[in-house]
Amino acid sequence: MICVGLSLRGCPVLVVGAGRAAQRKILEYLSEGAFVTVCALQPAEGFTPPAGARLLWRAAPYEPYMVQGMMLVHAATNDAVLNEQIVKDARRFGVLCASMTACDAASVRSMAACETPALCVAVSTKGASPALAAKLARQTAQTLSAEWESRLVLLRRARACVKAHCPPGELRTALLRSLDKAPEHCLLQMAQSGEENAQTC
Repeated sequence: MICVGLSLRGCPVLVVGAGRAAQRKILEYLSEGAFVTVCALQPAEGFTPPAGARLLWRAAPYEPYMVQGMMLVHAATNDAVLNEQIVKDARRFGVLCASMTACDAASVRSMAACETPALCVAVSTKGASPALAAKLARQTAQTLSAEWESRLVLLRRARACVKAHCPPGELRTALLRSLDKAPEHCLLQMAQSGEENAQTC
């Protein structure tokens, strides 16, 4: 399994199903700026999409053609057999796919994630316990944030400064590699003073 961050801003996403677990994924995709199509015969009880959400509701049975043109398909019904078929259809059309129920053919597996202003921590227990994965993600993010958040803020500013003032080449590469070991006062100087301090710290 390769762990990656997936940007879905402006991308079409299909969610098949509208139960409570599916609703959480729908809201997650909408918050990322995706264009979400939901395929579900029954309306989602108590579900309220955020204002301005790009959401299309299709009150129709799932059909294989629905996966075409999607960036991601999420099989989120309570029918494991149907979910597996949806995943197979998505793979046949070369579309990334996830399943709410166990499915070895799924190309995407969700991880529990917790974000702070400076970092994002994702944890997977490989299906053993999604609830524990969420707890571990929260605890790890809190611990790392308390220890590293201020330095990460400086690192981000220093990297932006180096990239803005140093053209691509050996000097820029060397500077970027040196940032992790640089003392915080040097990072602060880089961020505040620009290219001159970036080259001398």
